[in-house]
Amino acid sequence: MSNSTHMPQFDKLTGSDNFPMWKLQMTAYLSVHKLMVVVDRTVQRPEEQKAKEQWDVNNALAKLAILTAIDAGQHEYVCSAKTSAVMWTNLLAVYERVDSMRKINVLREYHRYTFDGSTIAKHIARVENLA
Repeated sequence: MSNSTHMPQFDKLTGSDNFPMWKLQMTAYLSVHKLMVVVDRTVQRPEEQKAKEQWDVNNALAKLAILTAIDAGQHEYVCSAKTSAVMWTNLLAVYERVDSMRKINVLREYHRYTFDGSTIAKHIARVENLA
C-alpha cells in the first residue's frame, strides 16, 4: 500500500453538482494508491499487530486524501468519522440519495435535450450523463 504524500489534484467536492465526477476521480485516486480496499471495507482491520499497523497507516492516508479532496463546507459530514470507510459512507449517504425530485428533474432534462450539432460521441456522453 502507498505511503505517498501526493494528494489528489482535482476539484474538491463542493456539493451534489460535482459529486459524480468527484466520486469517479476519488475512487480512481484511492485505487491507484491501493487505499480503496480500506475505504470500501474490502480489507477489514486485521488482528495481527504488524498488519494492523499497516492498515492503520493506510486508513490514515485515505482519511487525509478524502479530507484534502473536499471543500471545508463538506467537513461536517466526515468530522466525527473514525475511519475512512465511515467518511466515505457518510458522503455517499448525503450525495447518492435518489429522491423523487431528482428523478423528475432528470426526466425533464431528458425530454428537453436536443442534439446541438456536436460530435456523436459528445452527444452520447451528454445523454448518458443526464442521470
